[in-house]
Amino acid sequence: MNIPDPPEPARVSPHDLRQPLNVMSLILGNVRTRMRGCLLPDDAAYLAGKVVALEKQIARLSVLVDQIAAQRDSGPQQPSDS
Repeated sequence: MNIPDPPEPARVSPHDLRQPLNVMSLILGNVRTRMRGCLLPDDAAYLAGKVVALEKQIARLSVLVDQIAAQRDSGPQQPSDS
């Protein structure tokens, strides 16, 4: 399996960063749904905790992407005339 070279960071759009996070969120939702009623209570609780931990990390990355996008959109900062 060939993995393409990553694009230069300056050319990566926020959409390109958010898209994999959205896919992961959808997959975790599917996993959560499939777990219901299929596992022993201890196993379900353990895996539910792992899903929550992954969802928190996805949310954390989403915030970082938003911050990077906002910083990039604001352009270079001009020095103040203080």
